[in-house]
Amino acid sequence: MHGVRITETYQLDVGGGTESLDTLERTRGVKRTVKTRSVEAALPYKAAVVAGSMDYVDFLQNRRDSYFWIEGLYFCKVPMRIDLRLSTVDAPNAGSALFDVIRAVKIALNRKLKGVILPISAYSFKHPPQLMPVETAEKMFADFIMVGEA
Repeated sequence: MHGVRITETYQLDVGGGTESLDTLERTRGVKRTVKTRSVEAALPYKAAVVAGSMDYVDFLQNRRDSYFWIEGLYFCKVPMRIDLRLSTVDAPNAGSALFDVIRAVKIALNRKLKGVILPISAYSFKHPPQLMPVETAEKMFADFIMVGEA
C-alpha cells in the first residue's frame, strides 16, 4: 500500500539457446503477447507493459540476459526508475516450476482429475485459461496440494 505504483515496465530477453532462436523465427509475437498479459495480470492495476523475447545471440549459447525496466511513483508521487540486467544459464530456469507441475499432475492423476486443472495452470503457466494475481494462484495451488494430506 505504501510501495511503488508501476506506471510503465518492460522485460526483454536475449538468449543463445534453441528456445530463443525458435521464438525469434516463429513465435515471437505470440510469446510476447502471452508474456505481456501474464505480467499485466500480476499487477492489481493498469500499467503500460511489454514483455517477451527480443533477440537471439548465438555466442550466448545456453545463457539468457533479461533486461527489466520499471518506472513508477512512490511516496508523494515522486518518480523512480529501476534498470536491471539479470544473466542466467537458461536451461534450469524452469526446473523448480517443472517439479511443482509434475508433483501436482501426479496428485491430480491420483484424484482421477482430467482436463484443465486451474490451480496447476494458473500457478505454473503464463497463459492459463484464467489469468489471476500471483498471490491468488499461489494460494489456490497450495490448497490443491494440501487437500487430503492432513
